Amino acid sequence: MRNSWLAYKGVSLWLNPKAYMIEKVINPIFRFLFYSFLILYGYKEKTNIAVFILGNAILLSSISALKGIGIIYFSERQQGTLMYFIVSPRSRLRIIAQKIFFHIINAFITVLIGLTIILTGFKIYYPPYQFVFIFLLIIIGVISVSLFGSLIASLGLLTRDINYAS
Repeated sequence: MRNSWLAYKGVSLWLNPKAYMIEKVINPIFRFLFYSFLILYGYKEKTNIAVFILGNAILLSSISALKGIGIIYFSERQQGTLMYFIVSPRSRLRIIAQKIFFHIINAFITVLIGLTIILTGFKIYYPPYQFVFIFLLIIIGVISVSLFGSLIASLGLLTRDINYAS
């Protein structure tokens, strides 16, 4: 758990609380609000946008998960510790899971905050029994987006830079 916290703290803006709040909380919420207002403007009725709001919540987690996990792999390569990661006797899956654990938690909390703001701000009503399914959707979505981000970041390790074709 301590290694997970140190990996998260090392790549996030944790040392500067103002930058952390802007990057990890305020920026995703405003992005979420922007797309929600865009959907509301396009559909004109609140009954049609409930499904899109949930999809937007999963999209909200993808940005923070992809950026955070991508920075982990990039910093491993840039600092020269990737070779130690590859030849380590520990399970690579365990090391990766330790490094992305707090990014998954961060994405989950960001989605819950954003979804709470949108549901109360737009006065969208879901029956109480559906919140269990919404919670499961958010958990599965955040974990799958984080693992997809890990896949994309690991594919980025195969090239020297992102614009290798030019």
